[in-house]
Amino acid sequence: AGSGVFTDVFIPAGVYFGPYDGDIIYRWANNYNDGEYAFNIYKHGRILFYRDAGSLDMSNWTRFINCGRDFMEVNLEAMQCREHVYLRTIQDIKPGSELLFFYGWSYAENTLNMKKDFFCKGFNGTFH
Repeated sequence: AGSGVFTDVFIPAGVYFGPYDGDIIYRWANNYNDGEYAFNIYKHGRILFYRDAGSLDMSNWTRFINCGRDFMEVNLEAMQCREHVYLRTIQDIKPGSELLFFYGWSYAENTLNMKKDFFCKGFNGTFH
């Protein structure tokens, strides 16, 4: 994980940040980047291009937001609007808290060793 992004102020649920900036890549080259900072941008259910924030020159502060280690600590969700990605708070965030969102199952399984069995706050059990 990187250095992360922390808030000094209270942020209520429903606040949008972004857009998540980066290079627009139409064809993914294996030697281009590791894809760690890339979002798939879809149109009509197909990948239109990749928004890659791997370059510090082409990205903004949103690239530094880390992935939550589990769903209980995630406080943002990524949302595509047209050809851009925005991050929205899904709960109230207290001052001093780190902003965290879910990077996707590939990252979660390969990097965090997270399994698709997970706990839900409103359900007394496990989903499989």
